Amino acid sequence: MRKLLLSAALVSAAWAQSQFATVTGAVQDSTGAVIPAAAVKLTNTETGESWSGVSNEQGNYVIPLVKPGGYVLDIDKAGFKPYRRTGIVLETGGQARLDASLEVGSQSERIVVEASAPQLQTETSVVGAVVDNRAIANMPLVNRRAAQLARLTGFVVQNGTSSNFAMAGGRGNNTNWRIDGANAQNVLLGDQGLNFDPPIESLQEFNVSVSNYSAELGRTGGGVVQMTTKSGTNELHGSAYEYFRNDALDARTFFAASKAKLRYNLFGASISGPIRRDRTHYFFNYEGRRETRGSTFQHNVPTAAERQGDFSQSPGIVIRDPEAANRPPFPGNRIPASRLDPIGRQIAANYPDPNVEGRGSGNANFRNNGNFYDPPNTYIARLDHVFRDQDRLYGRMLASNGGQTDERVWGTEPALDPVYRRRKNYYVNAAGTWFHHFTPTLISEFRGNYDRRKFINLSSGAYTDYNQRLGLKGVNPAFGPRITVTGYTTMGEGSNHERIQFPIVGMNFVEHLLWVRGNHNVKFGADYRYSRNDDLNRNTAGGVFGFNNVATGHSIASLLLGWVQNANTNEVLPIRSRLDALGLFFQDDWKASPRLTLNLGLRWDMDVPRREAFDNRQNSFDLYAINPVSGTPGILTFSGRNGLSRYAHNFDLNNFAPRFGFSYRASEKWVIRGGAALVYMGLYDQATVVNATIGFSVRGNFVSPDNGLTPAFRLRDGLPPFPQPSEADLTPGFGAVAVGRSPTTSVEFFKPSNRATPYLMNVNFNIQRQFARNLLLEIGYLSTLGHKLAIPAGYTYNQVRPELMGPGNAQIRRPYPQYTDVTEIAAVVGNSNYHGMNIKIDKRYSSGLHFLSNYTWAKGIDDAESRGEIGGGAGNAFMNIYDRRNDRGLSGNSIAHRWIASTVYELPFGKGRRFGLSSSAAEWLAGGWSLAYIGEFRTGAPWGVNEQVNRTNAFSPSNRPNVVGDPKLPGGRSRAELVRRYFDTSAFAEPAQFSFGNAGRISGFGPGAIALDLSILKDFRFRERYTLQFRTEMLNFVNNPNFELPNLNRGNNAFGTINDLVPGNQARIIQFGLHFKF
Repeated sequence: MRKLLLSAALVSAAWAQSQFATVTGAVQDSTGAVIPAAAVKLTNTETGESWSGVSNEQGNYVIPLVKPGGYVLDIDKAGFKPYRRTGIVLETGGQARLDASLEVGSQSERIVVEASAPQLQTETSVVGAVVDNRAIANMPLVNRRAAQLARLTGFVVQNGTSSNFAMAGGRGNNTNWRIDGANAQNVLLGDQGLNFDPPIESLQEFNVSVSNYSAELGRTGGGVVQMTTKSGTNELHGSAYEYFRNDALDARTFFAASKAKLRYNLFGASISGPIRRDRTHYFFNYEGRRETRGSTFQHNVPTAAERQGDFSQSPGIVIRDPEAANRPPFPGNRIPASRLDPIGRQIAANYPDPNVEGRGSGNANFRNNGNFYDPPNTYIARLDHVFRDQDRLYGRMLASNGGQTDERVWGTEPALDPVYRRRKNYYVNAAGTWFHHFTPTLISEFRGNYDRRKFINLSSGAYTDYNQRLGLKGVNPAFGPRITVTGYTTMGEGSNHERIQFPIVGMNFVEHLLWVRGNHNVKFGADYRYSRNDDLNRNTAGGVFGFNNVATGHSIASLLLGWVQNANTNEVLPIRSRLDALGLFFQDDWKASPRLTLNLGLRWDMDVPRREAFDNRQNSFDLYAINPVSGTPGILTFSGRNGLSRYAHNFDLNNFAPRFGFSYRASEKWVIRGGAALVYMGLYDQATVVNATIGFSVRGNFVSPDNGLTPAFRLRDGLPPFPQPSEADLTPGFGAVAVGRSPTTSVEFFKPSNRATPYLMNVNFNIQRQFARNLLLEIGYLSTLGHKLAIPAGYTYNQVRPELMGPGNAQIRRPYPQYTDVTEIAAVVGNSNYHGMNIKIDKRYSSGLHFLSNYTWAKGIDDAESRGEIGGGAGNAFMNIYDRRNDRGLSGNSIAHRWIASTVYELPFGKGRRFGLSSSAAEWLAGGWSLAYIGEFRTGAPWGVNEQVNRTNAFSPSNRPNVVGDPKLPGGRSRAELVRRYFDTSAFAEPAQFSFGNAGRISGFGPGAIALDLSILKDFRFRERYTLQFRTEMLNFVNNPNFELPNLNRGNNAFGTINDLVPGNQARIIQFGLHFKF
């Protein structure tokens, strides 16, 4: 291949945060004198591609834009012996400093040095790690997906076993995921999680950056993960594999009466090779999974007698007649059959009978296994082509299709089953990157990607005609209702009753330019993201009906009497939501001296506010205008009408984010690094695809005016009528009622003005020490401060002020009494701070051994919960919006101590290893064995207590109890005692009616967790090219149950008890695999 010549002025690492690698170094003679004009060539040992450069007058060189992989470095200069360095491995987004010392001599005498790239990061201040292919391929991983390996990094908290991470004190499930440099996140309008988790077989490696990344990377709430897929080589390679699991191999989970069903087969194949040697290569991988998986569910259900209205055997319960004066008790604690609501009686009859001995009503007293069926298919294709020295093109396609059916667990009416639902999902993502060299010192990187998805969801009640069979009025008769009963498991699965999202489209276009001038590598560019979601959402078409115990003394009694505390229904017109994002950046990586590199950057981000593209089907709200119907402040407004903008709110244009970092090479074995960065997040931190649709949906919202003493309506009467609005109805008085009348509309809106963009401020400082060629120690401090954080829930404006709290009709005392509620979507009211220290020991693979260890001490505090937290309170962390100080406490992801260690060890027996074996029989028996291990230990997550029934009569988000003692119980108790009573529940008491409790947001810490996973691998080699690997993977091989937080709702019969395990590998899982490679 012809050489790609780079200017001698290339002297530092401008592409530190690119998906590609950078090589830099100095060329000297044996006396230390610099050698200018030396020819430098870097050759990929598998593809034959080469990159070339020339040392400048100071003897420095740099080669950017190099694909990750294995390389050989050659340096030639007349009058010196040719220099070759082998064994070089370049990592995704990494930098390698490869200095060379040339000896005077003949060109026929070659010096060969076998040495990998140093681990010391002398050119960048980024905090993170690279997980290489050997770790990816050999580690024990459930479902054989790679994103979960980001947990191997320090300053990281993972919830479950997938891609839900909080990184460096950022917000939960807010990582910026990129595959081959292209966007892999959900569309901007959705939760910013990972859309496509590649199979292990298709992945070369990935880079996890948790702090102080380059200015070219932004719009993240914590961390950037860059994955690199495999590419073809000059040789034909292929593989076929299958992984097998069965419940006969697994252990029973802690709370299960019997093992849940499991039938699991994961299978696939890959092929790669050259189309044209040294220029064009391809890779393709198909993977399928056929899985029927069971899970154990524990639910709160009433007794058979309670379902009939007989509470005579229910201890401590007094059932009152809500229709009689002063609400006297029913005689004998029995509701007369003649008083039972005909609809409520039919619904209550569908609770299953309790089946857990010793558990009372509503205290995790029903247990059953339910099955999930999941048949996805995944496809990955990649094509790499070098047109000429100045132009390279890399293209990649990702695709998947499948769906999951969650089967019934109750065995009663399917429409009311709490688990049953059906989903379908189709996804495709195409991306391409083009590198063009205008001149040796001006290089362009253009990248584009397009993704398209279809999602269908049908809940348990969809098209069951249960409402029609019930005779329930005012709702869609083709669906079933969702019934929320305080203290008991919700009847009816909790997702959208029916939802069809198609198409969901995302596009991302990036243009970066690298300009080299002297000791400065200047990089600048722009990126643009397009996001569109077409949505047909029959969200609560079957109706949602809520019942509490305020009027009757027991929520099941309220259901039986049809005493509705709140209800709603909502069917939205087709919505096309749109959101765009634009980013500009400038980065200067300045080699200030041979030992000091400065990374200086500035980024500007702007999200274009949400809009609706069909017909401006989006409402807003004016908090101050006088409503013509009620005569009180607050009117609905509508985008694109009456002079209003089509956008949901103002543009935030001042989002300038500076970046600063330094790396100082104190000696050949010591590096000191640090930096600071400001990072802007996305606007909303929640899905905003079908929000703010008042006026463009058939909806009704009804609530009791006094927290349930007076019903919103009687269940047998159904929902009051409400017509579908027309354009002429969209006036300032739309949805309002006169003060004193029962409202029918719950308002949600984006704050139309003065809306800011959430942001994080990162600071880090760390020291690295190289102890041996492949052993690195790093000790670092990191801090993250978050401000104007968007909350992933509604923020109410319609809470009764504390001085007005009291008995009677509280609806008329609300700030906006003409509506049931008024909530801002994704309000930017959150703040956070995080401080952590991490100690990392990293032994890069050599002599058959690799290990990585990270110990993190950290503390995080915030005043607004994020998505995907391990701990936290039972509600959304808000209690009284007029006193936000009480919402400040430890973050649900604040894990004080976390240690994770991973190892890959090839036993030193067999062909190509330290101790060769003399016979074929010995080789087959004792050769080719490897072990891989992941062990994680962490302390418990914080928890806080809420009141099950909010008796403030203020429509506040929640209430907390009074603390009257120390909830901490003595240590040394048995596991059974911990599960039965995790903390002293008597330390919490019900606050006085119409008042808030004194408990803080956090009251204690939950159980710690231990996760130990092991792989045992055996390679059988046939001839030179063929390998058959037999794998045994044991996840949670010590069968340790990691307990979920206890029930945190004071007043619930299960309060203080632990009834579940944390998501993930809940019991020992054994997985067998066969993997054939050539």
